Amino acid sequence: MNHATQQHLRFIDVMAQYMGQVHVEPLIAYFGLSTATGTRTFRLYRELRPDNLVYDTAIRRYVKTGDFDPLFNNDEPPFAWDDKSS
Repeated sequence: MNHATQQHLRFIDVMAQYMGQVHVEPLIAYFGLSTATGTRTFRLYRELRPDNLVYDTAIRRYVKTGDFDPLFNNDEPPFAWDDKSS
């Protein structure tokens, strides 16, 4: 898995872990991704951690489940969001 994909997956992981919900639009906007790439990234995240998120149709977002197990150690510095292009 390349570094850019890891950063995209980490973004989903952090948003879910700390915000409790996540959706594709912020991922697309933050990294400048196409809708197709953002959607594929979410699909990959759900394949890697199928029990972490459930889609809530009422709010049209993925919501963190009680079984959430982070894909990354998101407490470990440095967590450089400035390096979006990598």
